Amino acid sequence: TVRHVTKDHVVITPAKGYTVVLFTIGKEGGDVEALVVSDDGSDTIRLLISGPGPKQTMAIRTDDEGIVSIMYDKKDD
Repeated sequence: TVRHVTKDHVVITPAKGYTVVLFTIGKEGGDVEALVVSDDGSDTIRLLISGPGPKQTMAIRTDDEGIVSIMYDKKDD
C-alpha cells in the first residue's frame, strides 16, 4: 500500500511476502525509485518518487517490518 499521510509524508507498506528496495536516481537530491518485489521473484512493481525540490530535504526511513516512510521538509537557509 502506498499512502500519503500528508503532502510531505508518504508511506509504502509492502504486503506479506514482498520487500521494498530503494535506489537513488542520478545525483544527490535526485528522484528515488522504489521496487516492491515479491520474495519469490515472480512480481515487481516500480514506483518513482520525486526527489526534494531546491528548498526541500528528503528523509527516508525503513522500520524493522519493511515499512518505508518518506518525509519532505523545508530546507533551512
